[in-house]
Amino acid sequence: MPKTIESYTIDQIKEGNQSHGWYFFNPEAVAMFESKIESDVFNTDTGVYFITSEILPDELIGQFSVRQYIPKDGHIRNISIGESHDLIEAEYPGDLVP
Repeated sequence: MPKTIESYTIDQIKEGNQSHGWYFFNPEAVAMFESKIESDVFNTDTGVYFITSEILPDELIGQFSVRQYIPKDGHIRNISIGESHDLIEAEYPGDLVP
């Protein structure tokens, strides 16, 4: 019998994280790391995943991260961190870099 996959939206993930007392989506934390949270959620038989991008303070290098939402306790687990992207290149692709 096929496993039933429970489906979550990014808003449900945010609500679940906060309702369990976590602060992953806290506006101050999001602002400090200049985080962007992708709205696409990947609901699979191995978990609930989404992608974020962050910029570390005082750096021009950002990174993409794959995150896993744990519904039973609202925790956000880091799956893959550190796929770097150069923000200058992202803003001025190719020969347009000043």
